[in-house]
Amino acid sequence: MTTATLAAAPADRGARFEALLQTYATQITAALSLVVAVTGVMMFFHVLKGEVAEMHEWLGLAFAAASGLHAFRHRRSLVRMLSQTRTRVILALAAATTIAFLAAGPEAHGGNPVHRVADAVLHVPLEHAAPALGASPQEALDRLVAAGVVHASVSHSLSSIGQINHVEPLRLAGIVMDGPPIRP
Repeated sequence: MTTATLAAAPADRGARFEALLQTYATQITAALSLVVAVTGVMMFFHVLKGEVAEMHEWLGLAFAAASGLHAFRHRRSLVRMLSQTRTRVILALAAATTIAFLAAGPEAHGGNPVHRVADAVLHVPLEHAAPALGASPQEALDRLVAAGVVHASVSHSLSSIGQINHVEPLRLAGIVMDGPPIRP
């Protein structure tokens, strides 16, 4: 192998990479953009929301990667575009809108209501939490004991029982609802 051949190898790889970007970056970005847009609209209108949510998240990550490759492929045009006032204003508006949505989200009003309810159930004594989980206090205690949970009492919360037993409180709530599938 000659010195010229060795020197040409990295340049060859760079040229192949550029050719791949030129051939696929825009097409992949466009395809994933369409999928993310359609699944996003479906989730917004609660159409098969559960079925498409995970796909939307994973393909959203792929879209982000493809967008990065697309931006790299068109980096010179992108740099020129970023120097324009109009582009900066649009980016600032997008950032402000994002910040406004985050500030006005569920956390601004005390958090996600489902998480707040679950947290409340996990932090009240078992005698009060059990009926919300579909069991009497004694049934809840019996199910926990049958699952091998120690130091359980109807006067303790699932959170404190979980801490003593090194078990997640939500797992204990599952035992109370479904019976004793595990023995820690």
